[in-house]
Amino acid sequence: MVGILKTKRGGGPRTEAGKLAASGNAIKSGAYSNQVTILGESQEDFQKLFDEFVASLRPEGGIEQSLVYELAVITWKKLRLDKLERDALSSALTKPVKATDIRQSLWLSSESDWILADLSMLTQEFVAEMNGHLAFITQLGDYGIAKDDFYQLPKTQPSLFLLIRDMALGEFPYIDEPNPSPEQLMRLNKVFHDGDSVAYVHYAMLQIKSQAEQVNEIYPNLDEIEAAIQRVKQNRLLDLMQTPGIIRVRDDLGRAFSRGLAELRRQQLWRLKMGAIDVTASE
Repeated sequence: MVGILKTKRGGGPRTEAGKLAASGNAIKSGAYSNQVTILGESQEDFQKLFDEFVASLRPEGGIEQSLVYELAVITWKKLRLDKLERDALSSALTKPVKATDIRQSLWLSSESDWILADLSMLTQEFVAEMNGHLAFITQLGDYGIAKDDFYQLPKTQPSLFLLIRDMALGEFPYIDEPNPSPEQLMRLNKVFHDGDSVAYVHYAMLQIKSQAEQVNEIYPNLDEIEAAIQRVKQNRLLDLMQTPGIIRVRDDLGRAFSRGLAELRRQQLWRLKMGAIDVTASE
Protein backbone atom coordinates (compact mmCIF):
# COMPACT_ATOMS: atom_id res chain seq x y z
CA MET A 1 0.00 0.00 0.00
CA VAL A 2 1.42 3.28 -1.03
CA GLY A 3 1.76 5.62 1.90
CA ILE A 4 0.92 9.30 1.87
CA LEU A 5 3.96 11.50 1.32
CA LYS A 6 4.53 13.71 4.37
CA THR A 7 6.34 17.02 4.13
CA LYS A 8 8.78 18.21 6.75
CA ARG A 9 6.89 21.47 7.35
CA GLY A 10 3.38 22.79 6.83
CA GLY A 11 2.41 25.10 4.01
CA GLY A 12 1.62 28.74 4.28
CA PRO A 13 3.57 31.96 3.91
CA ARG A 14 7.24 31.90 4.83
CA THR A 15 8.23 35.55 4.56
CA GLU A 16 7.47 38.09 7.29
CA ALA A 17 5.30 40.08 4.89
CA GLY A 18 3.36 36.98 3.97
CA LYS A 19 2.85 35.97 7.59
CA LEU A 20 1.66 39.47 8.48
CA ALA A 21 -0.87 39.50 5.67
CA ALA A 22 -2.14 36.02 6.46
CA SER A 23 -2.56 36.74 10.15
CA GLY A 24 -5.33 39.22 9.47
CA ASN A 25 -7.24 37.20 6.87
CA ALA A 26 -9.39 35.31 9.37
CA ILE A 27 -10.58 38.53 10.92
CA LYS A 28 -10.98 40.59 7.77
CA SER A 29 -13.17 37.97 6.10
CA GLY A 30 -14.38 35.78 8.96
CA ALA A 31 -16.82 35.77 11.82
CA TYR A 32 -15.21 38.74 13.58
CA SER A 33 -15.74 41.25 10.80
CA ASN A 34 -18.85 43.22 11.84
CA GLN A 35 -19.30 42.59 15.54
CA VAL A 36 -17.46 45.50 17.13
CA THR A 37 -18.76 48.82 15.90
CA ILE A 38 -22.12 50.23 16.91
CA LEU A 39 -24.37 52.79 15.26
CA GLY A 40 -22.39 55.95 14.56
CA GLU A 41 -19.00 54.21 14.57
CA SER A 42 -16.85 53.31 11.58
CA GLN A 43 -15.97 49.69 10.83
CA GLU A 44 -13.19 51.04 8.63
CA ASP A 45 -11.68 52.94 11.57
CA PHE A 46 -11.76 49.81 13.71
CA GLN A 47 -10.09 47.85 10.91
CA LYS A 48 -7.30 50.45 10.78
CA LEU A 49 -6.84 50.10 14.54
CA PHE A 50 -6.71 46.34 14.27
CA ASP A 51 -4.20 46.53 11.40
CA GLU A 52 -1.96 48.65 13.62
CA PHE A 53 -2.16 46.00 16.35
CA VAL A 54 -1.30 43.26 13.85
CA ALA A 55 1.66 45.23 12.52
CA SER A 56 2.93 45.89 16.04
CA LEU A 57 2.30 42.52 17.71
CA ARG A 58 2.78 40.23 14.67
CA PRO A 59 0.47 37.36 15.63
CA GLU A 60 0.87 33.91 14.09
CA GLY A 61 -1.76 31.24 14.15
CA GLY A 62 -5.37 31.31 15.21
CA ILE A 63 -4.78 31.68 18.96
CA GLU A 64 -2.51 34.72 18.62
CA GLN A 65 -4.81 36.24 16.00
CA SER A 66 -7.74 35.90 18.39
CA LEU A 67 -5.79 37.47 21.26
CA VAL A 68 -4.67 40.42 19.14
CA TYR A 69 -8.22 40.90 17.94
CA GLU A 70 -9.47 40.97 21.53
CA LEU A 71 -6.84 43.57 22.43
CA ALA A 72 -8.01 45.74 19.54
CA VAL A 73 -11.64 45.34 20.67
CA ILE A 74 -10.78 46.34 24.23
CA THR A 75 -8.88 49.38 22.99
CA TRP A 76 -11.83 50.31 20.74
CA LYS A 77 -14.17 50.11 23.74
CA LYS A 78 -11.83 52.28 25.79
CA LEU A 79 -11.81 54.86 23.00
CA ARG A 80 -15.61 54.69 22.91
CA LEU A 81 -15.78 55.20 26.67
CA ASP A 82 -13.43 58.19 26.42
CA LYS A 83 -15.64 59.73 23.72
CA LEU A 84 -18.80 59.15 25.75
CA GLU A 85 -17.15 60.73 28.77
CA ARG A 86 -15.99 63.74 26.74
CA ASP A 87 -19.48 64.18 25.32
CA ALA A 88 -21.01 63.94 28.79
CA LEU A 89 -18.58 66.50 30.17
CA SER A 90 -19.22 68.82 27.25
CA SER A 91 -22.97 68.45 27.74
CA ALA A 92 -22.63 69.23 31.44
CA LEU A 93 -20.77 72.44 30.60
CA THR A 94 -23.10 73.58 27.83
CA LYS A 95 -26.44 72.49 29.30
CA PRO A 96 -28.29 75.65 30.39
CA VAL A 97 -28.41 76.33 34.10
CA LYS A 98 -31.96 77.15 35.16
CA ALA A 99 -33.36 79.11 38.05
CA THR A 100 -34.27 75.91 39.86
CA ASP A 101 -30.62 74.84 39.73
CA ILE A 102 -29.38 77.81 41.74
CA ARG A 103 -32.26 78.34 44.16
CA GLN A 104 -30.10 77.14 47.03
CA SER A 105 -28.06 80.30 46.52
CA LEU A 106 -30.58 82.71 44.97
CA TRP A 107 -34.33 82.73 44.52
CA LEU A 108 -35.15 83.48 40.92
CA SER A 109 -38.32 83.00 38.93
CA SER A 110 -38.33 80.21 36.34
CA GLU A 111 -39.48 82.84 33.86
CA SER A 112 -35.93 84.21 33.89
CA ASP A 113 -34.44 81.01 32.44
CA TRP A 114 -34.17 82.68 29.03
CA ILE A 115 -31.72 85.21 30.54
CA LEU A 116 -29.73 82.59 32.49
CA ALA A 117 -29.19 80.71 29.23
CA ASP A 118 -27.14 83.64 27.90
CA LEU A 119 -26.06 86.21 30.46
CA SER A 120 -23.85 87.86 27.85
CA MET A 121 -26.94 89.63 26.53
CA LEU A 122 -27.06 91.76 29.68
CA THR A 123 -25.00 94.63 28.36
CA GLN A 124 -25.59 98.15 29.62
CA GLU A 125 -27.16 99.05 26.28
CA PHE A 126 -29.57 96.11 26.41
CA VAL A 127 -30.58 96.82 30.00
CA ALA A 128 -31.14 100.50 29.21
CA GLU A 129 -33.26 99.58 26.19
CA MET A 130 -35.41 97.17 28.20
CA ASN A 131 -35.90 99.78 30.90
CA GLY A 132 -37.03 102.22 28.22
CA HIS A 133 -39.61 99.69 27.03
CA LEU A 134 -40.70 99.09 30.62
CA ALA A 135 -41.23 102.81 31.28
CA PHE A 136 -43.21 103.29 28.06
CA ILE A 137 -45.46 100.27 28.58
CA THR A 138 -46.04 101.02 32.27
CA GLN A 139 -47.32 104.52 31.53
CA LEU A 140 -49.91 103.09 29.13
CA GLY A 141 -51.81 101.56 32.03
CA ASP A 142 -54.05 98.50 31.96
CA TYR A 143 -55.82 99.41 28.72
CA GLY A 144 -52.70 99.25 26.59
CA ILE A 145 -51.83 101.32 23.59
CA ALA A 146 -54.42 103.03 21.41
CA LYS A 147 -54.65 102.02 17.79
CA ASP A 148 -53.49 105.34 16.37
CA ASP A 149 -50.59 105.50 18.82
CA PHE A 150 -49.46 102.05 17.79
CA TYR A 151 -49.52 103.06 14.15
CA GLN A 152 -46.99 105.77 15.06
CA LEU A 153 -44.84 103.38 17.12
CA PRO A 154 -42.24 102.77 14.35
CA LYS A 155 -41.42 106.47 14.64
CA THR A 156 -41.88 107.10 18.35
CA GLN A 157 -40.49 103.79 19.71
CA PRO A 158 -38.72 102.05 16.80
CA SER A 159 -36.86 99.42 18.85
CA LEU A 160 -40.03 98.46 20.72
CA PHE A 161 -41.95 98.13 17.46
CA LEU A 162 -39.24 95.92 15.95
CA LEU A 163 -39.32 93.70 19.04
CA ILE A 164 -43.09 93.29 18.80
CA ARG A 165 -42.84 92.63 15.08
CA ASP A 166 -40.19 89.91 15.55
CA MET A 167 -42.27 88.29 18.29
CA ALA A 168 -45.27 88.21 15.96
CA LEU A 169 -43.27 86.65 13.14
CA GLY A 170 -42.24 83.87 15.52
CA GLU A 171 -45.78 83.43 16.85
CA PHE A 172 -47.59 83.48 13.48
CA PRO A 173 -45.67 81.52 10.83
CA TYR A 174 -48.38 82.19 8.25
CA ILE A 175 -47.37 85.88 8.00
CA ASP A 176 -45.93 86.10 4.51
CA GLU A 177 -44.24 89.47 4.72
CA PRO A 178 -40.92 89.79 6.59
CA ASN A 179 -41.86 93.37 7.54
CA PRO A 180 -45.56 93.46 8.45
CA SER A 181 -47.04 96.91 8.92
CA PRO A 182 -48.45 98.24 12.23
CA GLU A 183 -51.93 97.83 10.73
CA GLN A 184 -51.29 94.14 10.04
CA LEU A 185 -49.95 93.57 13.55
CA MET A 186 -52.92 95.32 15.10
CA ARG A 187 -55.29 92.84 13.44
CA LEU A 188 -53.59 89.81 15.06
CA ASN A 189 -55.09 88.04 18.07
CA LYS A 190 -53.43 85.78 20.63
CA VAL A 191 -55.67 82.76 21.27
CA PHE A 192 -55.11 80.83 24.50
CA HIS A 193 -55.74 77.15 25.22
CA ASP A 194 -59.04 77.87 26.96
CA GLY A 195 -60.34 79.68 23.89
CA ASP A 196 -59.96 83.22 25.23
CA SER A 197 -58.22 85.72 23.00
CA VAL A 198 -56.64 89.15 23.24
CA ALA A 199 -55.13 91.60 20.80
CA TYR A 200 -51.61 90.33 20.07
CA VAL A 201 -50.08 93.80 20.42
CA HIS A 202 -51.42 94.04 23.98
CA TYR A 203 -50.19 90.52 24.78
CA ALA A 204 -46.72 91.23 23.34
CA MET A 205 -46.32 94.41 25.38
CA LEU A 206 -47.20 92.58 28.59
CA GLN A 207 -44.59 89.93 27.70
CA ILE A 208 -41.97 92.60 27.07
CA LYS A 209 -42.84 94.30 30.35
CA SER A 210 -42.38 91.00 32.21
CA GLN A 211 -39.04 90.39 30.48
CA ALA A 212 -37.82 93.87 31.41
CA GLU A 213 -38.76 93.22 35.03
CA GLN A 214 -36.80 89.94 34.93
CA VAL A 215 -33.79 91.77 33.54
CA ASN A 216 -33.97 94.26 36.41
CA GLU A 217 -34.15 91.36 38.85
CA ILE A 218 -31.01 89.69 37.54
CA TYR A 219 -28.77 92.52 36.39
CA PRO A 220 -27.99 94.00 39.86
CA ASN A 221 -27.01 90.49 41.07
CA LEU A 222 -25.11 89.50 37.95
CA ASP A 223 -21.79 88.65 39.65
CA GLU A 224 -23.47 86.52 42.28
CA ILE A 225 -25.57 84.72 39.68
CA GLU A 226 -22.55 84.02 37.46
CA ALA A 227 -20.72 82.54 40.47
CA ALA A 228 -23.74 80.35 41.30
CA ILE A 229 -23.93 79.11 37.70
CA GLN A 230 -20.22 78.27 37.76
CA ARG A 231 -20.70 76.25 40.95
CA VAL A 232 -23.54 74.28 39.37
CA LYS A 233 -21.38 73.40 36.35
CA GLN A 234 -18.44 72.43 38.54
CA ASN A 235 -20.68 70.13 40.59
CA ARG A 236 -21.99 68.54 37.42
CA LEU A 237 -18.43 67.78 36.29
CA LEU A 238 -17.47 66.36 39.68
CA ASP A 239 -20.53 64.12 39.71
CA LEU A 240 -19.68 62.78 36.24
CA MET A 241 -16.01 62.24 37.03
CA GLN A 242 -16.93 60.27 40.15
CA THR A 243 -19.59 58.13 38.50
CA PRO A 244 -18.92 54.58 39.78
CA GLY A 245 -20.06 52.96 36.54
CA ILE A 246 -17.55 54.86 34.38
CA ILE A 247 -14.70 54.18 36.79
CA ARG A 248 -15.58 50.49 37.04
CA VAL A 249 -15.84 50.02 33.28
CA ARG A 250 -12.51 51.78 32.68
CA ASP A 251 -10.81 49.61 35.34
CA ASP A 252 -12.36 46.43 33.92
CA LEU A 253 -11.18 47.29 30.42
CA GLY A 254 -7.70 48.08 31.70
CA ARG A 255 -7.44 44.76 33.52
CA ALA A 256 -8.81 42.88 30.53
CA PHE A 257 -6.21 44.49 28.27
CA SER A 258 -3.36 43.60 30.65
CA ARG A 259 -4.54 40.00 30.89
CA GLY A 260 -4.93 39.72 27.12
CA LEU A 261 -1.48 41.17 26.46
CA ALA A 262 0.11 38.88 29.04
CA GLU A 263 -1.57 35.85 27.49
CA LEU A 264 -0.39 36.88 24.03
CA ARG A 265 3.18 37.21 25.29
CA ARG A 266 3.01 33.75 26.89
CA GLN A 267 1.68 32.28 23.67
CA GLN A 268 4.40 33.92 21.61
CA LEU A 269 7.13 32.79 24.01
CA TRP A 270 5.77 29.24 23.88
CA ARG A 271 5.79 29.35 20.08
CA LEU A 272 9.36 30.63 19.98
CA LYS A 273 10.40 27.95 22.45
CA MET A 274 8.79 25.22 20.39
CA GLY A 275 10.32 26.62 17.23
CA ALA A 276 13.79 26.35 18.78
CA ILE A 277 13.30 22.59 19.28
CA ASP A 278 14.04 20.45 16.22
CA VAL A 279 10.91 18.38 15.79
CA THR A 280 11.58 17.53 12.14
CA ALA A 281 11.15 13.83 11.46
CA SER A 282 14.39 12.08 10.58
CA GLU A 283 14.84 10.80 7.04
